[in-house]
Amino acid sequence: MVQGLNAWINQLRAMTIAQPRRAVGAGGEMRRIIEAIAAGDADGAARASFDHVDRVRKFALAVLAQESGGLPTALPIT
Repeated sequence: MVQGLNAWINQLRAMTIAQPRRAVGAGGEMRRIIEAIAAGDADGAARASFDHVDRVRKFALAVLAQESGGLPTALPIT
């Protein structure tokens, strides 16, 4: 199951990383994560990581909807 989920994540990453708008905000998100880690702020790093993953998840869903004319019914992401 974990391998299947990793494969799905890698497929989504490959599909979305080529999109022109994908990088918007990513630099700032990575900076927030790194700064929180460097400051020893585990909660801040977790929050910043979640925010990044959540934004990319929404972006991936939008790309899937655009490319398929609608969302797939069996997304392993909630």
